[in-house]
Amino acid sequence: MLCVVLSACSDDNTEPTKKTEYTVTEFASTTIPETIPAEGGAYTMTFTTRTETRSQPVVPVFEPWQYRVTLGEAVGDAIAVTEPKTEVSVVIGSNYSKEPRAVVVEMAVTEDAATPPGGFGSSRLNRNLP
Repeated sequence: MLCVVLSACSDDNTEPTKKTEYTVTEFASTTIPETIPAEGGAYTMTFTTRTETRSQPVVPVFEPWQYRVTLGEAVGDAIAVTEPKTEVSVVIGSNYSKEPRAVVVEMAVTEDAATPPGGFGSSRLNRNLP
């Protein structure tokens, strides 16, 4: 009689890596036109969220992110987004001068509510005022 016993074991004594689901936000669209009228206006930016499964020991469920609006030379304050959103409102003031003014909306992923370590510019949306 032949008896075979097979067993599997690991000799590194490490725990298996946990998998965590992240909610990731991505830019989808905007109502900001290519050329913004002189009187400015209120516009929206829409976002989609998707779930990614990542293998890391301890991670947050939602990736916080920030956005800011730059009008010409005036750089706006960063606005932290700490929970899932599908839309944000952006108000662009009037520009009755003859000089064009660039409008830049920048987004960046952060690890917390602090300024992103790599700075802004992960995603950029450029528009011009006449």
